[in-house]
This record gives sequence, C-alpha cells and structure tokens, in this order.
Amino acid sequence: MNFEELKLIAIVSNELLKKSNVIICLEGDGYSRIDVAAKLFKEKWAPLVVISGGYNNPPSSIPASDLAKELIKKGVTTKKIILEEK
Repeated sequence: MNFEELKLIAIVSNELLKKSNVIICLEGDGYSRIDVAAKLFKEKWAPLVVISGGYNNPPSSIPASDLAKELIKKGVTTKKIILEEK
C-alpha cells in the first residue's frame, strides 16, 4: 500500500470514528497519543499504524522510533507499524 492510496480522516473529539486504512499517530504530546493509537488498533479501526515524528525534544516531542517501541509494548506488531521519521 502506498500513501497515495490512503484516505486520511482527521478525528475531532465530537466525531464518530470510521474504519480506515491506517491510524496516524503524530508526535508532540509525549506518549499519550500512543495509548490512543494502540487502543484504536486493538479495536480494529485500521490494520496499520503510521507513527510520524523526527523531532527529539522530550517530554513532548519524541522520535517516531521511540514511540514505536512503546506501541510494540502495547501489543502492536512491528509489521503493522510504518515509521515516518522526518
């Protein structure tokens, strides 16, 4: 699957979720977004998780590779994670 094929949907707190091709998790809020991404993945909202982030300025900005490690600890396999580290 390439990025041109993906349909992106932004979720706002008052919107209903829709099944999608991928869950996109952006860095910038420490590890709290990883918790939500893992929950959505386990609930089968999408078969893949993209983790985006290349900025390293803890505690809020954490590199995608470090976020992926936390996602793996929460039960998402590495083959279901796509890293975007820029």
